[in-house]
Amino acid sequence: MTLETAISDLAKANDALTQTVFDNLKKIDDFIGRWSVEQPTVLTVGTGCAYDSLQAAWDALQGKRLLAPVTIKLSDGIYEGPTLIAHHPDAHNIRIEGNLTNPEACQFTWDNPKQDSQVLRLCNVRGLTLDGIHIKGPDKSNAGYGLVLEQYSHLLSGQALRIDNWYFGLHVLRQSCFNGQDVCFHHCTRSVYAASAQIELTGGEIHGDEVDSPESLGVCSDRNSYVVTIDTQIDGFAAGFYAAMASSLFCHRTTSTNCGVGYQACNNGQIYGEDIVAEQTQTALLAINRGLIIAPKATVHEANVGCEAYLSSTIYANESNMTDIQDTAYLATVDSLIEAQDTNVRCSSVATPYSPPVSGISNNEQAIIRWS
Repeated sequence: MTLETAISDLAKANDALTQTVFDNLKKIDDFIGRWSVEQPTVLTVGTGCAYDSLQAAWDALQGKRLLAPVTIKLSDGIYEGPTLIAHHPDAHNIRIEGNLTNPEACQFTWDNPKQDSQVLRLCNVRGLTLDGIHIKGPDKSNAGYGLVLEQYSHLLSGQALRIDNWYFGLHVLRQSCFNGQDVCFHHCTRSVYAASAQIELTGGEIHGDEVDSPESLGVCSDRNSYVVTIDTQIDGFAAGFYAAMASSLFCHRTTSTNCGVGYQACNNGQIYGEDIVAEQTQTALLAINRGLIIAPKATVHEANVGCEAYLSSTIYANESNMTDIQDTAYLATVDSLIEAQDTNVRCSSVATPYSPPVSGISNNEQAIIRWS
């Protein structure tokens, strides 16, 4: 073999090896393309789109690493039946977006829901963002669940989420967390409900129409939950803001109107209020069975009873304002305590300001009110 032939064969072998490397690199690129997202991506959902349902779009992301933001864009329309948003390790890079200016045009519903029907359910999904949709049940059905978070899920909501006509509007449980801004609820028996979970609501309106139903609750913090509400308005429930079972509920500049009870803490539940308002209620602030309410400078207008503490409960309502109280402004019974300093001059059109009537003297089965 000549030297020229040997060099030629070596060059051909080198070219073949280079081509093999290129082919393998292409296979790797194809594999990565199938199993990862490296550029901002939009998945369209709806009639004539890449996916016909949110469920199909979500399932298409399973098994892929999301190294860049992914938006699931929902077209206007009605999406029927249950959707399960299951665990994805990169859910924090996913945004589900409907119609941001008119969420009613992008509707999730269920024609004939049962008590356990769940329209949109998140399970172990952390950091997902949801905005621009209307989760609507049949009118006056009050059955099933609109939006459910469980198993350590964490959902962020924008300013265009509306939930109507369910028994549970938003149900957050099992160490899950919901952060929402200006979310609106209409005609849900239990609009916002936390059980062993955390909820933070800023703004928003919560409207009910079941004042006479003991099951109807506007915002409920239950079973070791932690709920924060800021500038939230509630009307039309048996209890507007409710804390029970060793749970905490923080209310900042909130309003409860046309409710049986404006703010209720019971069974070791605790409510902490700043600049809260209760109007047109049977009882504005109610603490029962070791309940605790701390609400200095509360404003109560048009109620049968302003503050009531019953069964070893405590209310701190210093500097509160009471007007148009048909029965008693401050009522403590059965081993309970109400602190109502600097309130006497703030009572107007009140039938009975204090019961027990003498500051610091127990009555009504060992109950005490300290007032000035």
